[in-house]
Amino acid sequence: MNISKVIRQRILAKDKRFHCNDNISEFIEEGEFLFTHKNNIRKINKKYITNYSGDIYELNIQYIPKINTTPEHPFFVRKVIYKNNPKLKMIECSEPSWVDAKNLDKNHYHGIKINTEKIIPEFTIKKNLNKYTTIDIKKILNNKDEWYFLGYYLGDGWSRWDRKGAFYLVFNNKDEEELKKRFENICKTRRLKQKQKGCSVYEYHSYVLSHILKMFGRKAHNKIIPNWVLDAPTEYLEEFIKGYVKADGCHFEASGNITTAITTTSKDIALKIQLILLKSNIFSSVKFQKKPSTCVIEGRTVNQRNLWKISFIKNRKRQIRSFIKDGYAWLPFISKKIKKVENTNVYNFDVEEDHTYIVNNISVHNCHVVYQFYVNVDKKELSCLLYQRSSDYFLANNYNATGAIILTHMLAHITGLKTGEFTHFLGDTHVYSNHIEQCKTQMERSTMPFPKLVVNPSNREINDINDFKYEDFKVVNYYPHPTIKADMAV
Repeated sequence: MNISKVIRQRILAKDKRFHCNDNISEFIEEGEFLFTHKNNIRKINKKYITNYSGDIYELNIQYIPKINTTPEHPFFVRKVIYKNNPKLKMIECSEPSWVDAKNLDKNHYHGIKINTEKIIPEFTIKKNLNKYTTIDIKKILNNKDEWYFLGYYLGDGWSRWDRKGAFYLVFNNKDEEELKKRFENICKTRRLKQKQKGCSVYEYHSYVLSHILKMFGRKAHNKIIPNWVLDAPTEYLEEFIKGYVKADGCHFEASGNITTAITTTSKDIALKIQLILLKSNIFSSVKFQKKPSTCVIEGRTVNQRNLWKISFIKNRKRQIRSFIKDGYAWLPFISKKIKKVENTNVYNFDVEEDHTYIVNNISVHNCHVVYQFYVNVDKKELSCLLYQRSSDYFLANNYNATGAIILTHMLAHITGLKTGEFTHFLGDTHVYSNHIEQCKTQMERSTMPFPKLVVNPSNREINDINDFKYEDFKVVNYYPHPTIKADMAV
């Protein structure tokens, strides 16, 4: 039903458009914005916090950090079956649909929407010339060397927040001359700040660049990749990745492939590097490594943080099961582990229009129903009120209502009550554009006599809701019109 809170993590809230992670849910508030499964940016209408006791599913999806969720939370997947003899071959691929976490299996593949934007960033930066005069400086990031520079800064740079225009880069001795030469056309004001064992620290000064660099955050674990980076053209992002790998990455050979590996203490960086690489059709793995809070280096006890590791292969020599189709990358579901929790806060968001959001780059749907049952003691009746935050009225409404009614009959049966009333409240009720003609057909039809649901016609003993079987339900006097088919709006 809701994504569970696992770890507290501070987020930089300058850019109020979030790729939601399962450990920042408590910090995101109503009125802020989330990315949806269509890569749209939509406002949070309502944030729900529920104290929860029960099962939590830890989902293991290929290339993705583990996600903790309650059993009923829907995920955007498609069913895929491969044949592996003699070569890996896809023999079945269903249309995408929303499947609850508890129903996921190894044939489900999770969707990540690939960003197709090609926007060259433009900035207008105000500069005070004196007490009375302010000018606007326009900056367009359309130089590949600048993008390489941004990537390198992300890995091995930081800014002075108490001084305007100052920032620092660290060069190891081997690359020092090469990088100084490469960056001299980007920022000419430079001085050697400190010479250390194996590396040098240089202070740079640029009023315009420093404003842009501060958008990447401060301190390694709090650094982020601004969302305008993800919207940039692929040719610039490739240089951005090269610069970041130069600062924080390495290459090694394994199984005949050259693997690139990057390590960071920022989860935001790790997950957004994965999204950037997908724009170039490159799959990457993001893994979490928990570290002790302190370690000993050369006799000194120092603090350390948990790590996020990104690895990818640009020219893979063998086929993998993950694939790209219809603008999404599809990653196989591996496994799930169930654990019990007590009195844990879980979170869910009502997001306008798309009603979806992103967790660890994976598409999930709002949980949207509340069931309330009422017992009339005098009449010995059980009634049900169903509140739905959102309703796909043509395709899903009758299914939702029927499911609630059947559930009420089941509960009434095992508690010795009669069924009373069913009340249905709908919030965001909508008809999709590809259902208009079907609705017109439905409205032209006459109403048929209502059927009747008979529960447990064999009168066998049923004392638990889990004891019900398919044959315990019988619908009598059901005379429907012909089926009206409609595609699910995705």
